[in-house]
Amino acid sequence: MREPNWKTLADVHFVMQRRMLEYLNAAVGALTLIDTPEGAAKPDNFWKERALRQVMRAHNLFNAWNALIRHKTGQRPAPSAMRQFSAADVIEWLAVELRHSSGDRSGSDRLLHGNRETLQEALLLLHSAAYSIGPGVRTITAQRPAGMWFRVRYTTYKPPPPTLAALREQLASDWRTEMAAYELERAQDFLELNGLALEYLIGDGYCELGFFVRAVQPGPLSGSAALQDGDAHTALAPGETRTDDATALDAREEDDPTSLDDLRRSLRS
Repeated sequence: MREPNWKTLADVHFVMQRRMLEYLNAAVGALTLIDTPEGAAKPDNFWKERALRQVMRAHNLFNAWNALIRHKTGQRPAPSAMRQFSAADVIEWLAVELRHSSGDRSGSDRLLHGNRETLQEALLLLHSAAYSIGPGVRTITAQRPAGMWFRVRYTTYKPPPPTLAALREQLASDWRTEMAAYELERAQDFLELNGLALEYLIGDGYCELGFFVRAVQPGPLSGSAALQDGDAHTALAPGETRTDDATALDAREEDDPTSLDDLRRSLRS
């Protein structure tokens, strides 16, 4: 067996370690509260379910990076890895990760195509990188008849780099932001695993990093999520930049669900 690339392993470990320990420590903490006076106010099942959720977060994190390693070493993903997943489930996951309140998810909702764990990891990496790039970070999730956009927006106060490659180069040149460059590269890897491209959009006073996930059965949407243009934008090649759609996207913001509760209701319609 050949000698591992320890520097590369250290980089991956640095990205995963904090979150893995956070999830597992939270699971252990929930279980230890069961037999304490502090935990007596809640039933045992409450703490057990909380511990299980934290273990599943660690499980998803490990599965995502395991899938990426297999992909990078030339192993083709098993057909079961590219499965259907619920758009509403991702919205609920997003609400928990960003510490928003969750709501009822009863009823049917749209199905998206891809590997959920790796797409979620890509979104978290983009979110983390955006905090190193600019203020006012927020995640925008917008439905289209052909699928769903996941976009991370941040505010800019000076002319941004013109391309995604230039953005990565700028971030990598400063020790304070070089981790953000690494996160962007790995997010691109996770999207590539799903056959998707990372798009870099330059708007008026903001930039966006986003990707589009296609629905299993594309079709018209009902309610406020139905749009006149009827489809997603044509995907860009990795590293390309979109500047001409910024105004159009802003113009359609009022037609898109603007809160998590609105988005949940539209997903169930």
